Amino acid sequence: MPESEPTVKFCTPKEALIYWPNVVDVVQVKGMPKVLLFDGTLVPIGIEEKQPDGSIKVIEAGVKRFWNMPNYDDVLSWKKNEAAIATLYDKVLEALESFVDVDISEYFDLYACWIFHTYLHRLFHYSPQIILYGDQERGKSRLAKTLVWLSYRGIMLGSANEAPVFRLAHCAITVALDVINAEGKANKADSIDTFTSRFEQGLQVLRVRKETGDIDAFEPFGPTVVATNRPLDARWQSRGLAFTPPQSSRLFDTTPTLEGLAHLQAGLIAWRWLQGQAPEIPEVGSYTRARFRDIVKPLLQIAEMFDVRARVDEALSHIARRRSEERAETPEAYVIAAFEDAMDAKGFASTVAVQMCYNDRTGEALRPVAIGMRLSSMKFTKRTVLNARGFSATHQFLNALKVKYGLTPLADSGV
Repeated sequence: MPESEPTVKFCTPKEALIYWPNVVDVVQVKGMPKVLLFDGTLVPIGIEEKQPDGSIKVIEAGVKRFWNMPNYDDVLSWKKNEAAIATLYDKVLEALESFVDVDISEYFDLYACWIFHTYLHRLFHYSPQIILYGDQERGKSRLAKTLVWLSYRGIMLGSANEAPVFRLAHCAITVALDVINAEGKANKADSIDTFTSRFEQGLQVLRVRKETGDIDAFEPFGPTVVATNRPLDARWQSRGLAFTPPQSSRLFDTTPTLEGLAHLQAGLIAWRWLQGQAPEIPEVGSYTRARFRDIVKPLLQIAEMFDVRARVDEALSHIARRRSEERAETPEAYVIAAFEDAMDAKGFASTVAVQMCYNDRTGEALRPVAIGMRLSSMKFTKRTVLNARGFSATHQFLNALKVKYGLTPLADSGV
C-alpha cells in the first residue's frame, strides 16, 4: 500500500499492520479485518492465489491481532455522533477516575492528554514515556493497563525481550512493559537501547543477523508505559514522566479490561479519523528547559485542543518540582555543593579539597580522580593554582548548575 494515495484494491496481511500516513487503523467489518483509510475507504486484506487457468485471484485473509482492532460500525457510530465525540475527553477522564488513584486530580488530565497523543503521535517529534514505579499493590499494573488499552494499537508486554518491539517497529504500537526490575531485565535481554530510544523519532537501533552478518536498522519510536518495582536510572527517567501511584484505600468496583474499554477506544479511533491526515495542532510556548521541555510539548499541544492547558500545566509543575527535589539528592548535586564549600573567593577549588568536602557530606570515600571526572563532565574549568590542581567556576556558571540540580543559587549573584 502506498504512503499517500491508495492505488491497489487490497493489501497483504503484513502490509495491513504497518503504519501508513493515510490509514486510520485496521478495523473489524462483519468479523473480517479491513484497513480503514482517512478518506473512508475500506481496503480488504488478502493474498494472491494462482488459479488453475493461470489467472490470479485475491483471497480475503485475516491478520494476527497483536492489538485490539475495533468494530467498524462502532467507530462509524462515534464518528457520526457529534454530541458523543464532544464528550469523549470527559469519558476518558471518567474511565481513568474509575480505575486508578492519583496524587493530585490534575494527573487525570495529564494521563488523558497522553492517551489522546498516542493517536497522533507520529505527528510529534517526541512521545514522553509514562514510568510507574513503587512497591507492590500500588496500582501500577492497573494504571498501565488502563493507559495502554485506551491507546492507539496498545499491547501489554510481560517480558523485556526485544523481539516483539523489534518485529512490530513499523506498526506504530503503544507498548506497556509491566515487569519486576524493568531496567535489570532490559539489560539482561539486551533491549535497553530499544526501550530508551522509543521516546524520540529518528533514533535507530542496529542489530546484526547471526545467520548472515547483515546489519538491520529499525526505528522503535512509539508511546511507552513502564511499570516496575524499582526506579529506573536517570538516563531512562529523563525520557519520560515518572510517577509513584499513591497507596490507595479504595475498593475498585471494576477492573480495566481490553473488552471493557473497547467501546471507548472505538471513540478514540473515530476522533483520530475526524482529525484527518493533517490535523491542526496548536503551537505552544516552551515549558521549563532542556529535555523536559521537549518531551512534554505534545501533551501541552493536546491540552490546548481540549482547553485543559491550565490543569496540565499544574500537573507538569508538580512533576517538575519533584524532579528538582530528586536531582538535589544526586551525586552531581553533592559534587556541586562540595565545590561550593571548597572554593575560594576567586572561584577556585583544588580537587583534593572538593574530595574532602564531598566525602564529609556523603560519608563516601571517593578518590580525587573520581571527583575530577565528575567536575569535568559538568564542564568546570580545569586550573592549577600554586601547584594545586583543581577547577574554577564563575558565579553565573555555578548558579546555572545549582538551579538545574535543585540547589539554592548563590545569594550575591543576582540570580
